[in-house]
Amino acid sequence: KLCRSENFVPFHSGLRALLTAGAMPEVASALLGEPAVLYKEKINHKLPGGAGYSAHQDAPAYPMIASHVSAMVAIDDADPDNGGLEVVSGCFARVLPMDERGCVDRSVEDSLEWQPVSVPAGATLWFHSRTPHRSGPNRSRRPRRALYPTYNAAREGDRRAEYYAAKA
Repeated sequence: KLCRSENFVPFHSGLRALLTAGAMPEVASALLGEPAVLYKEKINHKLPGGAGYSAHQDAPAYPMIASHVSAMVAIDDADPDNGGLEVVSGCFARVLPMDERGCVDRSVEDSLEWQPVSVPAGATLWFHSRTPHRSGPNRSRRPRRALYPTYNAAREGDRRAEYYAAKA
């Protein structure tokens, strides 16, 4: 079953406009404290019965850039029943110890204060790329789809094409 769509901005004018002009890059710029550009984009499709995501930070997966923020734009209501995000507030100063899979080390994960975040359809949750986050399985009969754009500081360059070329 489909679980992720990526690299669609070049092919969809509406999503390109949403993610590269106007409010989304403006908010990313305000959060970074400097102009921002789109680094990558994806839609996660967590269908009923879909698995969760282990605790992780996004920063280690983006080695080309140092300063980035992401948004979760809820397409469907996201809540604990359908595998919504859990985050650790105020924990973004450094990359935490990781296991061999690149996930937050289990002993560190167990020591953190995890908070479920319900995000209604159409709402946006912004988080730093070093914010620990995870999600449980979708135990509901509802999908939990979400758009995740990531923005980097423009001074680090527009690295989007380079990111997707390396990923390919």
